[in-house]
Amino acid sequence: MKVEEIMIDPICIRPDQTLIDIALKLSEFDAEGVLVAAQGEVLGVIERRRLTEPGILLNPEITAADIMQTDFLIVNLQDSLQRVWDFGAGVSPVLNQEVLVGMVTRCDVGMTIFREKELWVKTFNAVANSVTSGIIAIDASGKITAFNKAAEKLTWRKQTEALGGFLGDMIIPTGLLDVVKTGLPQFDFRIEAFNRAYISNRTPIMEDGNVVGAVGVFQDISEIESALHELKVLNELNAELNTVLNSSYDGILVTDELGRVLRTNSAACSLCCLEEQDILQQFIDDVLQMQRPSLWKSILRGRKAVTKEVSTRHLLITGNPVFKEDGTLRRVIFNLRDLSLLHELRDELKTSQELTHQYCQELNSLRKGGNIIAHSPKMLSVLDLAKRVAPVDSSVFIRGESGVGKEVIAKFIHENSKRSSGRFIQVNCAAIPENLLESELFGYEGGAFTGSRKEGKPGLFELANQGTLLLDEIGDLPLILQSKLLRVIQEREFVRVGGTKIRKIDVRLISATHRDISAMVEKGLFREDLFFRLHVVPLYIPSLRERREDILPLVHSFRDSVYQKYGLDKDFAPEVLQWFLYGKWPGNVRQLQNTVEQLIVTCPDYRVTANQLAQEQEKDTSVIHVNSIMPLKEAAWEMERQIFNLALKQTRNTYDLGKLLGVNQSTVVRKLQRLGIAVTD
Repeated sequence: MKVEEIMIDPICIRPDQTLIDIALKLSEFDAEGVLVAAQGEVLGVIERRRLTEPGILLNPEITAADIMQTDFLIVNLQDSLQRVWDFGAGVSPVLNQEVLVGMVTRCDVGMTIFREKELWVKTFNAVANSVTSGIIAIDASGKITAFNKAAEKLTWRKQTEALGGFLGDMIIPTGLLDVVKTGLPQFDFRIEAFNRAYISNRTPIMEDGNVVGAVGVFQDISEIESALHELKVLNELNAELNTVLNSSYDGILVTDELGRVLRTNSAACSLCCLEEQDILQQFIDDVLQMQRPSLWKSILRGRKAVTKEVSTRHLLITGNPVFKEDGTLRRVIFNLRDLSLLHELRDELKTSQELTHQYCQELNSLRKGGNIIAHSPKMLSVLDLAKRVAPVDSSVFIRGESGVGKEVIAKFIHENSKRSSGRFIQVNCAAIPENLLESELFGYEGGAFTGSRKEGKPGLFELANQGTLLLDEIGDLPLILQSKLLRVIQEREFVRVGGTKIRKIDVRLISATHRDISAMVEKGLFREDLFFRLHVVPLYIPSLRERREDILPLVHSFRDSVYQKYGLDKDFAPEVLQWFLYGKWPGNVRQLQNTVEQLIVTCPDYRVTANQLAQEQEKDTSVIHVNSIMPLKEAAWEMERQIFNLALKQTRNTYDLGKLLGVNQSTVVRKLQRLGIAVTD
């Protein structure tokens, strides 16, 4: 802003006027000061504060010439307000070609500059919060000074929470601190966070040649990359469509609403005896060499598909109109068929219809994804295999450590199978006593044994009829029942305990275990023929250690579940997320879910921090916590893990560990390997 926009009319007095005259003039105009002028020339300035000085206030005979300030700033109309402010003069005359035209005061200049700065700040905030790019600025100490709304999505932090806080406390540092240290900008730096991709530009903030902060601008390019991917897919689909059209034995012509040909294929060119350039943008009746009646007019009148046979050319031509939502014509698809190939194409049409039905079934299967969280390539491969085997009735053998979600995958297969309308029954072979397992699986007749129901009881095989039965922990199935299970699988029939009636069943079997069944077969602990019957489609579910890309999405999903269940809206600090990401998780997804719920429920603040994590770990080292029902063997494994962790705090030497725990050193090494604990002597 220039001086001429805020100047006021000059308030002038003569050099011989007294102190009283000056005071009256200042009071009359409520001015900050006056100009001392004679014959149109400014001789000096007098500021209001000058009159309060003791030597002047007690001498009313003093004239303006005695107290005026002769060293003053002369301002032109086009001078900037910043120049006037930097000079520090309380009152300054404004000249235009050496002619006095007005005056400005420091107070007016300061208020105007303040309003400009305030407007600039409001404008910056409005612009920053309206853009889609995230903007984060910090000062030299790392404290956040600017944080727009778009940055909330990147950092999962509220604007009010981030402003004034330190960058390292709010989010994982993203390079801004390096820019503050080096003073060097960084451009086109790619960041991936929470399955989103960002491009970041970081620039230092300089003042008097010194770095006083840094600003980072983060642009979410996930949609751009997605759009590029979609464009690539569309180009591939267009190329594929052209390939499909040109591979068709039928001639295909597509016209606009006026009957001009927009697309054709090689078969249509051959049947019409024309080149492609002679067909495109031509009227359809001319291309088809139709005289009377006009095929195009017949379609317009009937507003439905019209078929005509051209016997002289052995062609069957069908025109099918496509309408917009408002009922107006959009396209007409013409199909030209050589009748001499009709019978051959009829068989191909039947095959095509079967493929279409198969594709629809696959599409419906893909839509039944459930709420399984999978981002890692290994887990996506597991789901892909599960989707492919779901429509068939082949036996599936699921392997994986405890807690990886074997029963979840089994249920996923059931829900995507043709048996999804039937029951999904799950039985844990390790959780049922051996003497009751047979009756649980196959049921019993009334009076079969002491304490049995009078009317008998159907077994799990009967309950799962027309559905799916999951035999979890199949490795713990007794040998005597393995032979009976083999017969049921082969014959699809069984007899209840204490009964004689043969019962037919139609059940799909899915088996699951965390044990090495192949080794058990070699040792004679599991029937080889039963293993081969169950092991038709092997499916291995990797542990969390093998698919760390799934850990943070699972953490956020479990956190949301706790919020929905208990109404506890809490979050995790960045260092806790890092701990989740790089933890060993011997209990896999089950352990991860229990840990998330434990930390949120016990957290006294709105966010789980590293301090609370350390406290919980310290408490957890002395007591075994059981959060859910589990097989006894799995519980023993968890107990061993905690005991070894306690012992490792006293020594890292395997020989000393053996003495401490009362076992041989070789036993210590073997158990450490099984538990996945690395120790160097």
